[in-house]
Amino acid sequence: MSRFGLTPLYKQDCETLGTVVKMLIATGPTLERKLLSALKKNLVDIRERSLENFRQFISEDILKTDQSAKRNLDP
Repeated sequence: MSRFGLTPLYKQDCETLGTVVKMLIATGPTLERKLLSALKKNLVDIRERSLENFRQFISEDILKTDQSAKRNLDP
């Protein structure tokens, strides 16, 4: 996954979830409080998952860079 692919996926997930919640509230306004609470929890979960994916990407990128630099130093 490219570094430029991480942010749009996170944004898309959040927007999709927000849209679904808005649609559900429109059909059942009495559920608003529960749905907004669930939305907040899920957005936090998505953020945590996205941050973990980003950390993993950075770690892999650093490892690749280190390995490449080491190969360039070997005679």
